[in-house]
Order: sequence, then C-alpha cells, then structure tokens
Amino acid sequence: MDHWRAEAFAMSADPVAVVAFWQSLDGTEVVATSGSAAKVVVHLSLTEDDELGPVARVEDLGPRILTQVQGLLAHHAQVTITPVIDLHAGRSVNGYEHPADVKKRSEYRTLGDVFPHATTLFAQSKRSPDHDHTVAYDRHGPPGQTGDHNDTPLTRHSHRAKTHLGYEVHQLGPDRWIWRTPHGLTRLVTGEGTSTISPADYAFLRVQDVAIALAA
Repeated sequence: MDHWRAEAFAMSADPVAVVAFWQSLDGTEVVATSGSAAKVVVHLSLTEDDELGPVARVEDLGPRILTQVQGLLAHHAQVTITPVIDLHAGRSVNGYEHPADVKKRSEYRTLGDVFPHATTLFAQSKRSPDHDHTVAYDRHGPPGQTGDHNDTPLTRHSHRAKTHLGYEVHQLGPDRWIWRTPHGLTRLVTGEGTSTISPADYAFLRVQDVAIALAA
C-alpha cells in the first residue's frame, strides 16, 4: 500500500496522467480543466544537408531521438519549447534594453560573471545577471549600440564595482573582455575564466578593440 500511495502522490503532480488513469478504469472520457506546464530546452544540430539531425539533447534528460521528444511533450497539456540559441550568430538593436536572445547568448557563452576572478555561475544564481553596456549607451549615438558586441553580463555587486570604483573594461568580441583595475592590474576574461596579462598586452589589445569598434 505504501508503494501505491507513493505512485498516487507522484501522479498528482501530472494532471494529464491522472486523466489517463481514470479513463483506463472505466473507458469514459474525462476532460482536464487544468493542465501542467513544461519548459523543454532542446539542443539541436544540423546535418551536412542543413536538415535537423535525428538526435536532440533535452536539458536535464540527455539525448533523445525526435520521436521520444514528441512522446515527452504528449504528457503535458501546455508546453513551451525553447530551442538552443546559435552562438555563432550575432544581433544588435537600436534600443537601450538587450533583447532576451542576446542575453541568453551572452550567458551561454560566458556561463558566469565576467568580472575579473568572479566565481558566480548564472545557472546556479537565483538572480539574473545585469547586462551592462560595455561602452555606455548614448541615446543620441549611432544605431545598433545594443547587442552581442556590447554586452558585459555581471552580477549586481560586480556591476556596481565596475560603475563606481574606477574599473576599465573593453570588449574584444562576444566572449572576451580586458579589464584594468583601479590599482593598474590588467586581466583578460573569457568563458574559460580569468588570466593575467601584462600592461603591454593590455595596451595592444586595447588598440585592437578600438579598431574593431571603428570597423563595426
């Protein structure tokens, strides 16, 4: 009996399963008044012919063939499917706010706070990061200021330090930043972490940053 109580308790979290159970008992049709909602993040790949591959990776579940993904969705009344964002693509907009897809690409590329030596991972944090403009947004400036090329994802504490404590940061690409601290220390931050660079390397990369910005 304890086993069946546990099964019933687990089933109670899935209204669709409850409906199916009652239908199996007496053959009558039961309509669910409310359904469960699921968010499924599916990672896909393309074949050489630019067609979807036969296997998808579902976050928290692992590899699944497409028919298994269809079966997974059939257990829920409402489903939100969020396909993985192409990290090779970039986008910019004319407004101040970073679009949701730009934010997600930055978070997938960096995984965590890009402040030097920061250890906060976005997947483990209960608060979404601040997507700060690496180069301050100018409402009278040129179009396309907001995008992958001008996004520094930081925790709130790091954002305040960057804004008020005299840190200098320049973005070299969608997943690379160079920093100079108020004490003159220079660092390179990528999705793999923080590494020390010399002031000469910082100056060299800073010139590259200017060239990239002028060419954009």
